[in-house]
Amino acid sequence: MALARLLASGSTSRPLMPSYTTSGSPPTLVAITAQPQAVTPRMGVADIAMSLSVNRSGSAQASAAVTVRDADGRPVPGATVSGKWSGLVAGNASAASASNGLASLVSPRTKKSGTFVFTVTGISLNGYTYQPSLNAESSDSITR
Repeated sequence: MALARLLASGSTSRPLMPSYTTSGSPPTLVAITAQPQAVTPRMGVADIAMSLSVNRSGSAQASAAVTVRDADGRPVPGATVSGKWSGLVAGNASAASASNGLASLVSPRTKKSGTFVFTVTGISLNGYTYQPSLNAESSDSITR
């Protein structure tokens, strides 16, 4: 009777019941090695909180506080959030998330009135994958 044993990474070997034919030959031991698959953690935008500040000269600046979380809802520190400002102002911005997963991005200043719009264009961090489908929102705005 032939007997095969599964030799998997991190587990003990255990017998399998292979199909065989009786041929009078001695039993054969077959080693099957299972390779663990690496799972890359996923991350996305949990929230974008907008705020507005106006200085004494009447120049306004918007801020976007972007919260980055992994697929299990844990904050992701050290992720670089990239985005663009549109509407009342135009420009690109990027910032790293803090230990609480929060990245703060500020717009160019303007004395005009209107709506500041911030849109996340990407998030990067070694060992993680940005998955936009995890985003609770990808864009937010505030009006002056």
